[in-house]
Amino acid sequence: MGELDVETGYAPSADGTQLLFRWHPARDPRGLVIVTHGFGEHSGRYLHVFRALNEAGYACFAVDLRGHGRSAGARAFINRFSDYLDDVDTAVALARERAAELPLVMLGHSMGGLVVANWISERGQEASCFVLSSPAMGVALPVPGWKDALGKLMSRLIPKLAIPTGLDPSLVSRDPSVVEAYVGDRLVLTQATARWYVEFLSAQERALATALRVIKPALVLQAGADGLVDPVASRRYAEGLGGDDVTFAPYEACYHELFNEPEQDRVFGDVVAWLDERLPRRS
Repeated sequence: MGELDVETGYAPSADGTQLLFRWHPARDPRGLVIVTHGFGEHSGRYLHVFRALNEAGYACFAVDLRGHGRSAGARAFINRFSDYLDDVDTAVALARERAAELPLVMLGHSMGGLVVANWISERGQEASCFVLSSPAMGVALPVPGWKDALGKLMSRLIPKLAIPTGLDPSLVSRDPSVVEAYVGDRLVLTQATARWYVEFLSAQERALATALRVIKPALVLQAGADGLVDPVASRRYAEGLGGDDVTFAPYEACYHELFNEPEQDRVFGDVVAWLDERLPRRS
């Protein structure tokens, strides 16, 4: 049997912003996974994630969030964090056109995890469960005071002002080939905007404050040696969730991108096993 046809294209978000989308179907699927990437990256870095999930019987759909990858919009800029939630709404609607009957699973990495967490608490009634990978509930290193003050001031005065993130690419993964590809990827961003920074901080506060009302089954994966997001904040989010089916899974030696670490096969296996328990195959 040959490979199923993947599909890529463009579709408008709520305000007309054109988003690149990717549809990766699976044979005899048991679930539909919406994958949301992290800050500064894009869905093209998740092809191996789609493949692993497809092989396990999960169809996958993803978009490049506005201002990222091949989607339209000013780079790393949002008027409000809910713009990203609108983009996720678009992804869900497009995926439902292709797989209306499947249980819906939300998966987000890093900032994508923060997007998914807020989407689940505000709009996620349809989702059966969700998975977060090293979610950006807090940053690993404090932002210098001058940069914090500058970002908050410029968010009001010059919201599209670009500010270097200063993120060290070597903290992405312990695999040198992953770091090399990340550095050489022309679609990866190295700057954020002042408005994005302020909205990002507000979204962290909202996710933690509204966790208690989230009762969906949740799997929170967290890199133990994460130099980009705060593992303690991720655990605090997981422990604050209101449901009784919450799994917090730490990977002590791993760097930030769990799906790109030497232990990625173990991580994929853990995700699939968790999903399979909650989404049994239809008879």
